[in-house]
Amino acid sequence: MLVFMFAAVSSCGDNDKDEPTQATILGKWVCYDDAYGEPWDEPLIMAFDEDLSGYQWFSDEPFSDRWEFSYNISGSKLRVKTQGQIYNLRFELSTNGKNLAIFGWDDDDMEELYFVKE
Repeated sequence: MLVFMFAAVSSCGDNDKDEPTQATILGKWVCYDDAYGEPWDEPLIMAFDEDLSGYQWFSDEPFSDRWEFSYNISGSKLRVKTQGQIYNLRFELSTNGKNLAIFGWDDDDMEELYFVKE
């Protein structure tokens, strides 16, 4: 599972002409289903800040742990660093900027999570 817990995502739309930048993913994103399309009890939330830091948690806070991370973007690659690990992920952003998909590998399985902008 790509929730570091970490999450992966995919987009609706083709964004080949405009390379994504850090500004394109800033803000709060919500994912309602796991990588297999099964709904979570509480949605997964990821937030990307301007200072290249971010958080991931399930929405049942304050009961859910928040995972802090730092990130950077190069082309369609998202590099996320947690306290103990670095994740090199691929992401896609829809042309309307409201759907985000993050793709990653976990135990030789491709995982993807689909987020919507909140």
